[in-house]
Amino acid sequence: MSREAYVAAARRDVAGMTLEDAIRYCCRDRMSKTQACEVLHISAADLASATQAMERLHWPPHGRSNLHQESQDRQRGVCTPAQAASLARARQQRLADQIHTVRGKTGTVPELYQQFDCPCSLRQVQRRIADGLSVEKALFTPTARSNQHRKTHHQA
Repeated sequence: MSREAYVAAARRDVAGMTLEDAIRYCCRDRMSKTQACEVLHISAADLASATQAMERLHWPPHGRSNLHQESQDRQRGVCTPAQAASLARARQQRLADQIHTVRGKTGTVPELYQQFDCPCSLRQVQRRIADGLSVEKALFTPTARSNQHRKTHHQA
């Protein structure tokens, strides 16, 4: 619903109400104070003076009014053509960065791990790459002797 349509509908709802009831309606309907002023055709100072005489009202916090939430929902996922092109380029670059060629075979690290008989776990290969080792060295470097000793020691 557009802002104008929302304000027109709210004005119809508050027609015939007392000012106090109309203010309570606006607060209950999660309108901001600015929206309430627009619906009631009064200034912010008039709204403040009218609410001073009333018991405490719970207005929605900043950014939580119903129109603000609706506008955020409408904008979510919407971007300009330039932004969409930039996102597509970034996505392609991320995918290209994940593809490696080792000993004539091309694929992601998990795919290469499955294609070759690696002397360590996939997680160890990923850790080695994160530590700066080349993909080939990470795949084919055996585990450290101390780790192999620990594995045989625990198995016994």
